[in-house]
Amino acid sequence: MIVLVAGAGGHLGRELLAELRRRGHTTRALVRDPAKLPADAADEVVVADAEHADLEPACRGADVVFSAMGASSRFDRGPRRHYRETDTKPNLRLLEAAERNGVDRFAYVTILHAEKLRGNAYIDAHEDVVDRLHDSKLAHTIIRANGFFSIYDEMLDTIEKGRYRLIGDPDRLHNPIHDADLAAACADALENGTEEVEVGGPETLTRRQEAELAYAALGQAGTPVRRLPTPLVRVAAAVMRPADPRRAAVADLIWRISSIDALGPAYGTRTLGDYLASRASQPPTRTSTERSASS
Repeated sequence: MIVLVAGAGGHLGRELLAELRRRGHTTRALVRDPAKLPADAADEVVVADAEHADLEPACRGADVVFSAMGASSRFDRGPRRHYRETDTKPNLRLLEAAERNGVDRFAYVTILHAEKLRGNAYIDAHEDVVDRLHDSKLAHTIIRANGFFSIYDEMLDTIEKGRYRLIGDPDRLHNPIHDADLAAACADALENGTEEVEVGGPETLTRRQEAELAYAALGQAGTPVRRLPTPLVRVAAAVMRPADPRRAAVADLIWRISSIDALGPAYGTRTLGDYLASRASQPPTRTSTERSASS
């Protein structure tokens, strides 16, 4: 199977390329910045900005197009533009190119429990792609993933800077998943022709326990987990929205998703505590990477 991985420079994209190659598939990487790809990460690399470039050469001859494209959901980095410009637009352009080039299947990663989170710009930008995919004549695979472990890099960074505050209900449950385990789940879904799958990690934690693991990884076990009142976050998001819609969407998403139990079917073996401990020991790498895939 020839698989084009769009957004191959992000955490999930890199892990998926590695997983597909281990399984014997032919891989083609679509990236904006080839420096984000390790040497020999893919059988072929196409360098293009999915917002503007002609994407037909990237899709031509592929059996599957897998999109992990999207702007970062980290609060502290990323463009100020709306997610419909940085996420919806390039993904729809890619889907249209796939349709014109006879690709068999289009796969897309979106957010678990999106139905509970609609009204948030980040969620809506992803679900607009899902809606269009349902209308497409292409076969599709939609992966609804719980939080990636790589998003916790930002938690480590803010703890180190003394700025971390827990938003939402500290007792809400969550089972995030390691990016490599998610990549394996994605590869399974592609090989099985699954139309839609929900994926979470193997371990269920409260939001407070997640923060405590991060403090422990940084040698600060026992540090009280301070909270930021949800009403304050909601007001801040509203104030930011006109000038910085991306940050406003992230702030809005954090309080929404931290106010529900976010649990998906358990997959994989890697634990959050082990991940945080490994990342805490390598801050230069941690601060230079992003959670989501580059277009």
